[in-house]
Amino acid sequence: MTMSYKGPAVVDADGEEITVAVDWRVHQEPNGWDWWGGGLLSSQAADLWEAEDLILRLPDGRESKFVVVGGSVDAGELDFEGRGSGPF
Repeated sequence: MTMSYKGPAVVDADGEEITVAVDWRVHQEPNGWDWWGGGLLSSQAADLWEAEDLILRLPDGRESKFVVVGGSVDAGELDFEGRGSGPF
C-alpha cells in the first residue's frame, strides 16, 4: 500500500479539472488514528480555496475527497487534509 505520493495530479474542483503538483502522506498518530494530507501547488489556488467539492485524482486514476485547511493563495501553495479513504 502506498503511504505517500509526490508528483502531478488533477483536482476536480466543483466539476472543473485543475492540474496541480501534490505532496501528501499518511500521518500515524500515537493513539492509533491515521489521517492523510499534505500540500499542493497550483496557479489556480484561488479556485481551489473557494470550491466546495474537491477530489484529488492521481495519474493512475485513484482518487479521494479532501478539504483545503490553509496555505497561501497568493503563493499558489495550499495545505489540505483528506476525507475518508485516501487515494492509495
